[in-house]
Amino acid sequence: MNDLQRQLAEIRKKTKRYPGNQDYLSRRQEFAKSIGYPDLFRFIDQFGLYAGTQTLATRLMAYEVVKQSVSVPGHIMEFGVWDGSNLMFMAKLLELLQPATCKQVFGFDNFAGLPAPHALDGVDAKSMVGHYKGNEEVLRKAIDLYDMDDFVQLVVGDALETIPAFEKEFPEAMVSLAWIDFDLYEPCKVALDFLAQRLSVGGIIVFDEAISSAWPGETVAMREFLESSGGKYRMEANVLGRQPSLYLVRES
Repeated sequence: MNDLQRQLAEIRKKTKRYPGNQDYLSRRQEFAKSIGYPDLFRFIDQFGLYAGTQTLATRLMAYEVVKQSVSVPGHIMEFGVWDGSNLMFMAKLLELLQPATCKQVFGFDNFAGLPAPHALDGVDAKSMVGHYKGNEEVLRKAIDLYDMDDFVQLVVGDALETIPAFEKEFPEAMVSLAWIDFDLYEPCKVALDFLAQRLSVGGIIVFDEAISSAWPGETVAMREFLESSGGKYRMEANVLGRQPSLYLVRES
């Protein structure tokens, strides 16, 4: 084996997502065992067989908005990560669609479940405190598995504190795509106040559950945002499925 062949062999070895790469296949099996699901990839590799139409619709919608935002300056941000499925899906799409991107993917979550609601969230939200508690440890293991440690960043804590702190720490950061999935009025409002200053022209804000009777606070926050925006945004429906419910495109 000459020097070039050795160099290429080393590159192939290091490329964890190279088709058929035994190192990657071994690492993902170790990952599955570490989270208590040794048969995990048996099902993941048959995604099209097991996923329901609503899951497919949500993933197709994510593909559409990531594709639309590729040429827009700024990062991708998800506000309300839960277990990280949508966050990682968007990160992988971005990596496929724009391999040399300088964009990063940020996920904001407290990983403790829904906090106490505001009065605008309705009485039903009180029974949901603590629900949607994500597993930060598993998500970080998945980020490591796919070698995305410097590409996907988690901002952990109370959004009422972490978003203003992020805004102060990263005055240069702009946003091309934001996915709002906080459900509740107060964190949605803080996220939208941040996006009012940081979303690029052409950028997209996706609302997971706006105009849903189950989560009125998200709708109120969206309406207040639109009322203060001076007509900068165009509203579009999700024609593929129930969630996300709609998205906004900044036009000026």
